[in-house]
Amino acid sequence: GRHPFDNVPAPQARQQGHASRAVADLITIAAGSLQVRAVLAQVSPDNLASTRLVQKLGFTARGRQLDHEGEMLVQWVCEIPSTP
Repeated sequence: GRHPFDNVPAPQARQQGHASRAVADLITIAAGSLQVRAVLAQVSPDNLASTRLVQKLGFTARGRQLDHEGEMLVQWVCEIPSTP
């Protein structure tokens, strides 16, 4: 199933690496689960900080999709390698 989360740090917490650590930890937890094959991040094309974050963490752009409010979002995916 899907487990969405929002990564919107408070203004005073921005530019300190908190979001990077949180998403990296999420990927680590996902990798430890045999049920998770990929992590999806939906990012506004105008949100350059989040775009840099997902790129830095190895996500690849896989297309665009409108959200429930009509905003166009880039679909970024981080594949979780299967373990033998």
